[in-house]
Amino acid sequence: MAVDPTRIVRRIGWQANKRSLKPSDRPASEELEGVQRLHADGAYEEALSRIESLPGWRNEPRAWRLRGLCNLGLRQFSEAVEAFDSGQTILRLEIAKDDVNKATTLLAAGDLEAALDLAERALLVVPDHPAWHVCKFSILARFQDTDTLKSLIKEVLQRYPKIIDDTVFVERLSNDPDMMRVRQIIASLKGSA
Repeated sequence: MAVDPTRIVRRIGWQANKRSLKPSDRPASEELEGVQRLHADGAYEEALSRIESLPGWRNEPRAWRLRGLCNLGLRQFSEAVEAFDSGQTILRLEIAKDDVNKATTLLAAGDLEAALDLAERALLVVPDHPAWHVCKFSILARFQDTDTLKSLIKEVLQRYPKIIDDTVFVERLSNDPDMMRVRQIIASLKGSA
């Protein structure tokens, strides 16, 4: 069986990218169960105080839901709606992360059309997420569609200029062999600006 050097380089790049991911800082389930018991007992202020004392609670949809329910119990309706909205935003972000992971899987499997659909769906949720642009650029680079890729990079440079300098984006540019053409196009666009 022939060795594919591109796959080896791609695997090494993926390993480097995975090592750069930050661990979750969300509260433990047991801590939220304690808050839920306080809410069930009608101890809304204490439950709100406990939520706010939990490290990483702002990244946990369940904490926002409990906060909203406590606000509702206290008849703080606008605060309740804001809390529920915040939780839903996190959930949409998590779904978008899964879409990018599925897109990456389909990209590796060679289903470029389906991968592109998922990457675009994720970008609809959070259009300025650097890693998700990397995913879309990687897919378009595999399509060998330089004109579309160049047009998209130009649009990203104009609409989201900070993405190109983001540390996650820069790291992906240097670790992913699919991004070689992207690096070249970005350099040529920056040179002509």
